[in-house]
Amino acid sequence: MTFAGWVGPAGDCKGETKYVDAYGVFNDVVVTGWIEIELKDYTAKVSLDANKLQLSSGTVCEASKRTCIGGDGSTAFWSTVDAGDCGLNKYSVIYDGFMDKVEDADEKDVIYTLETAEYAFALMKKYVESVCGLDLIHSEHPRLLIVENAGISPMLRKTDLAAQNIDQFAYTNAKFLYVEKHLKGQLREMYYKIINSKCELERQVLENTLSIAASQPAEVARKIMKDEGYTGVVAAEVLHIVKCTRVEVHIRKTNECYEQLPVSYNNETLFLSPRTRILVGNGKQITCEGRMPSMFKIGEQWYRSLPDIIDAPQPEILAPREMPKWKYVSPESLAIGGISASATQEN
Repeated sequence: MTFAGWVGPAGDCKGETKYVDAYGVFNDVVVTGWIEIELKDYTAKVSLDANKLQLSSGTVCEASKRTCIGGDGSTAFWSTVDAGDCGLNKYSVIYDGFMDKVEDADEKDVIYTLETAEYAFALMKKYVESVCGLDLIHSEHPRLLIVENAGISPMLRKTDLAAQNIDQFAYTNAKFLYVEKHLKGQLREMYYKIINSKCELERQVLENTLSIAASQPAEVARKIMKDEGYTGVVAAEVLHIVKCTRVEVHIRKTNECYEQLPVSYNNETLFLSPRTRILVGNGKQITCEGRMPSMFKIGEQWYRSLPDIIDAPQPEILAPREMPKWKYVSPESLAIGGISASATQEN
């Protein structure tokens, strides 16, 4: 290719009067050479909101101009994607498929969760925005949206996701949100397990308690009310629970041992029933046994009847020994899974 002067087909030539290039100024010269054109095709980062596009050389251009000269002297050309009337082209589909939708009846929350080998995230529904008949569900993260039944809509189609379009903050934050929702679900499951076990235990206690209501109404009343000073009156198929008036009594000395505690009230000889603390007129006499005496708890102290009332060591207190059935489930895919596929992250 001739840059300066003229070269004829017979080999004759004529020099350029004056030629200027990067190497200097030349007079009456013929300059020939060749041009090398390098064509590169690559993906650049673009911000549609800021109308900025960054070339591989680091030069930032206006995205809407579709051409720009880089810092290395190269000229770049690109085409823009029409955002469309609804602006849906500015969104990238990072997952398309089935996921779990959990509705919390107590807190009125809706949570979308997914846990596979490549994906692991949980997003809570905040509000719904309608765009051209398509309901976009906004989550806690402003850049992550959910569309239910998106497969039937021609507006959204899953394409290859460029690694440059992955927001690392969204990726990391989605993991934190997933961990929070996972822990919340595990704690709630543990709570329901505890409540269910407690309810089942109380149901069994009530069934056992009601089975002896006809023969021991006062004892049943104490178990139901979980306090002293109550008695029960059986009337056909129901049990009426009556609260007795609290009075002050004094321990009475006797020469015999009784199942009840001998007391006096208003100079009247009475007996205090164990557990229920109900005053009765007659007591059941038993044999005084030093090894297995009758014991009563008065205040915070235990006493035994031999028949004199003396201090007694505290007996062993029985407690439930049921082992918990709840087990924590670890989110195993959290290390590799996220809001986007692991293969995209590696790119």
